[in-house]
Amino acid sequence: MTLRGSFFQRDPVSSEIARVDRNLARSNAATGSIRSSRNPDKGIDATTTIKTESLRKSLLKILKSTPFGVGPKGKQNAVKLAADIHSGPLNNTYVGDPSLTLWAAFITEYKRVELRRKSGSHGDAVRRSIEWFERHMHPRSVSQLTSKFINDFVGKRSHDRGVKRGSKVSPATINLDLRNLKLVLTVAVEWGQLEKMPKIKMLRTPARIKRHVTAEHFAAMFAAADTMTEPDVPNATACDYWRALIAFAFVTGWRINEILNLRRDDVDFKTCQVVSRWDDSKGKRDELIFIPESVVDLLRPLWQSFQERPLNWSKSRRTLYVPFAELQGHAGIHLNCEEKHEHTDACHVYGFHDFKRSFATYNAGKLS
Repeated sequence: MTLRGSFFQRDPVSSEIARVDRNLARSNAATGSIRSSRNPDKGIDATTTIKTESLRKSLLKILKSTPFGVGPKGKQNAVKLAADIHSGPLNNTYVGDPSLTLWAAFITEYKRVELRRKSGSHGDAVRRSIEWFERHMHPRSVSQLTSKFINDFVGKRSHDRGVKRGSKVSPATINLDLRNLKLVLTVAVEWGQLEKMPKIKMLRTPARIKRHVTAEHFAAMFAAADTMTEPDVPNATACDYWRALIAFAFVTGWRINEILNLRRDDVDFKTCQVVSRWDDSKGKRDELIFIPESVVDLLRPLWQSFQERPLNWSKSRRTLYVPFAELQGHAGIHLNCEEKHEHTDACHVYGFHDFKRSFATYNAGKLS
């Protein structure tokens, strides 16, 4: 390894690195931790460990790119940093410049402490955004995450393929990655691993009118439900299931997972009250709502099946969209898609989230 500066004929750090290697060979159980010297009580502490060999290699990469200066002062800086690398992994701590905080160490601790607290879908989205960021940018240290670094990620991410064949990833998807990345960097600032939050500019997205299920199309789906053959529900028919499902979604605006997780005891048939449990909702709170008596009557046949979750889809929930598309086909629904990509059958039918938009659209004028 060569130091920056022409004062030395010999690398003053090489002997220190060799000593680190010899000591690491003697200790198979040695692990390294990174802790911010700026705020050691917060952030990554002695429990934040990664394998020493990975830590050593990452630190050496940073060491090679660190300008030490020339002359005796440069040598003093280089030897001091080499001594930190030598003693840090063996003592299980690294107390130094926060700019040397490794991305690998930080993100490992973030996943262990923060990411595990997030709900399933939200946590998966944050995890995917981190994977895309690492795939394109290969960050080494947290201090690299400047505004320009983030902008470079946006430029590379925009060339990725979209869900539809022939399309590119949408600005809304990139903005989702940026919001998730901002959550990660906020924790880095709170832990003292990043000096300040870089400015993150969101992409401009088209302000289009969102698709929602119209009353006419709902009536057509309700009438076409008698053509359905799935699912096989005890003491009820597939028609009973689909009419109860779409009617409940239309009048409540609940997400599909909340509806499928509805329990037997959550519905009071006398008072027409329904409870949404906090562990099934995205907002993590209990809600009590009233539904029309006509919808309650549609639920009665399914509640005779004696299942804990009468509206639950017994197969994988991703397969629920196939018969839902068939129902719309029987109802004669064929929607127009304005997106510029190779169209598929899914472009011309509703999704379950469109029921949520319908609830908001038809009830917006009633809000005070």
